Amino acid sequence: MPPQEKNIKGFSILELLVVLALVAIISGAAYPNFSEWNKERAVRSDVDKIAALIKNTYTQTERGALAYVQIYFNQTDDGLFVEGRGLTMSTLATKINDGSDDWNDTDKIGERCDPGVGVTATSENANWDTHKADAPAEISNLVYDITVTDVTTTFDGTAAICFSRNGKFYGGDDTIIADDGTPINFILLCSAKRSDDCNIGTNYGASKDIKDEPLPVMCTSTAFGCGINLDDQKNLYLNAIKWSRYGNISKAKWQVKKSSGSYVGSWSDEAPEEEEDDEG
Repeated sequence: MPPQEKNIKGFSILELLVVLALVAIISGAAYPNFSEWNKERAVRSDVDKIAALIKNTYTQTERGALAYVQIYFNQTDDGLFVEGRGLTMSTLATKINDGSDDWNDTDKIGERCDPGVGVTATSENANWDTHKADAPAEISNLVYDITVTDVTTTFDGTAAICFSRNGKFYGGDDTIIADDGTPINFILLCSAKRSDDCNIGTNYGASKDIKDEPLPVMCTSTAFGCGINLDDQKNLYLNAIKWSRYGNISKAKWQVKKSSGSYVGSWSDEAPEEEEDDEG
C-alpha cells in the first residue's frame, strides 16, 4: 500500500513579506522608546555607582576605620573619575596635635579638602593613608575608585567633598564645592550623550539649595542631536546626589513634562542610600 501523502503547507512569499513588514513597523515604533529607556537606565546606573562610593567612603568614618575622608571628582576626556581617600585616626590625631602642621594653620583650613593644594593633597596622593605606597591592604582596601562614562557633571577638572565622624571636619574644595567656605550639599549629574555641563555650567554652586538652580534644563544642542524647538528638545536625565555633613546620602531625579507649549519640571527625591558593604 503506497504511503499516504501528507498535506504540508508552508508560507507563501507574500505571507512572509507581510509578516516581515509588520515586524519592521512594530520595531520601528518601539525603537525610540527603547533607545530612550536605555539611555536613562545607563545614567541611573552610573548615578547609583557614584552614590554607593560616597556612602561607602563616609561609612568608614562611622566604623572608625578612617577618621577623615575625601570624595575626589575629576571630569576628564575619558569620563568622570570618582575616588575615595582617607586618613586613619592615628594620622589625623598626629596632625591635630602638631602645632606646626598645616592642618592647624588658620589660613589653610579652607585648603584641607582642596584636591590641588593644601594639607592633604599631592600629585601622587601620598598624604592619604589609603594611597601610600606601603599602605597595608586592610587600609588601602577601605576605599575604591570608579570611572563612569554615561554621566557628566557641571564642572571641568577636579572637585572634592570631605567628611569626618560626627561632621566635625566637614568641608569642600574652595573652587567648586565650597567657593565661599560653606560646602554645597549636592552634585548634579546628567547624560554625557546629551550635554557636557548639564546646561548648568558655571551656575553650579551659585546657591546652596538645589531647588534654586536654573531649571528646567533640556538638551537643545544640535551637537548632541537635539534642537531648540520644543519637539526637538530631549531629556538630559538630570539627577542629583545629595549629602549632609553627617553623611546622609540621598538621590533626586529631575522629572520633566510638556505643559502649555513648554517643559516644566520638579525634583523627585529618592530614599536615602542604604549602607553599602566594603568594596575593594
